Amino acid sequence: NSVRSQVDSPLAFNSLSTVAKNRRKHMSWIHKNQQADLPRSVKGTRNTQPVFSQLHAQFATDRVRQQAIQEFDNTLVEGTTETIWTRMVQHGMFERISLLMIYLNALWLAIDIEYNDADVVWQAEPLFIAVEVVFVFYFVGEAVVRYMSYSASWKAVRDPWFIFDMLLVVMMLLETWIVPMFLLVLPESDDSGGSLGRTVSVLRVARVLRVLRTARIVRVARYMPELLILIKGLMVAARSVFFTLVLLLLITYVFSIAFTRLSEGTGLEEHFPSMPSALLTLVVKSVMPDREIFFREVASQSWFMGALVLIFILIGSLIVLNMLVGILVEAVQTVATMEHEQIRVDLAKNVLWQLIAKTSADQNKDNKISEEEFLKLIERDDASEALLMLGVDMYAAKEYSKLLFEDGEPLTFGEFMDAMLTLRGSNQTTVKDIVNLRKFTADEFSQLHAVLLDVCRFLAGQGMSEKLAQDLSHEMASLQKE
Repeated sequence: NSVRSQVDSPLAFNSLSTVAKNRRKHMSWIHKNQQADLPRSVKGTRNTQPVFSQLHAQFATDRVRQQAIQEFDNTLVEGTTETIWTRMVQHGMFERISLLMIYLNALWLAIDIEYNDADVVWQAEPLFIAVEVVFVFYFVGEAVVRYMSYSASWKAVRDPWFIFDMLLVVMMLLETWIVPMFLLVLPESDDSGGSLGRTVSVLRVARVLRVLRTARIVRVARYMPELLILIKGLMVAARSVFFTLVLLLLITYVFSIAFTRLSEGTGLEEHFPSMPSALLTLVVKSVMPDREIFFREVASQSWFMGALVLIFILIGSLIVLNMLVGILVEAVQTVATMEHEQIRVDLAKNVLWQLIAKTSADQNKDNKISEEEFLKLIERDDASEALLMLGVDMYAAKEYSKLLFEDGEPLTFGEFMDAMLTLRGSNQTTVKDIVNLRKFTADEFSQLHAVLLDVCRFLAGQGMSEKLAQDLSHEMASLQKE
């Protein structure tokens, strides 16, 4: 009764709009702070994923997008300082010179292998020594410049291409400087023969380093997106390919047991004398090409074993290996989709970073974008051009601002990027979007029915529901405190 008496005044019904505003905080269009609202059991990521989950294009693109949003948010919150090193690395001429040196080094490897027979660089002709020294100085300098461009050492360690480049530089230093220094320091010979053994060991290391220098060619793939897509496709499909090969091995193992037992005492025993030989015979002669001769030879001795050979060829070669080809094709297609999404996301990161960091969009420096700041931002001419580059319609962005800030809460930088990526005109509508729209509409109508029912009951003199009365009482208490 005390609660009902507090809400029978006009002040209570004046606060209905505020109650509705508070309710809308739980129905925001962009899921703000979604990770904090999840139960503890849901927050943890699964250590095991389905076998073919990495081949799902939507799963892969969502992961690329979420990772980019998180990096974008962390970068702007932590702040970035532009130094002379970052300007050098980001300059187009630096990338062109690096690419030219990589190609020249790849060509020089073929020339060196063909005409240089020396095990150590310092034992070669002066031309080979001079060229190797030039490459060493350049790649060491490039590695130093790239390292200095990182704001922290842990960021450099997390870059796989930088780690790979550093390993190549270390091997070049070992081959060009450190190994020859060991050979110069070691004495030529002694009575015990120990120095000779050490010299031979150093020469073996030098030969291994000469072979490992071919790994430098991998750097060429960094500047060839199509080649990189194929390599990443093989890496993504590695897990699925492994289980497909396990399936092929199990099938081959079962059939090898049957052939080994059934061929005992027959003329075919020479093909299946033991389990390892049977496995090798089935893989080489059945799964591999040119199987007709082997099939006719087996079928001439035993029609039943000939039928087994035919069944194994159908399962192992036509089904499992074609399944393997399909997995590789799907992996390459998925990686290509990921790369295209990565290009679009990187463009969005650069454009939005220019808008936020260099136009002072965050005026109050709270690392968030409010509705007022958003409206001021999209009214700028440079912002209009930037958003048009992303495929976001300016007039639609102004209308969508009501949805972005309908809960009255500002957007973090990551949520702002998520909203801009969602508002792109090139996005396709999915079943999930329709289901979310249906849920949102149903919740809105359910709440509207509840409010209308309470109003009708109040006008009829029957009071109002306990939930609405409690909401109004809490709102009145907060208004009285203010």
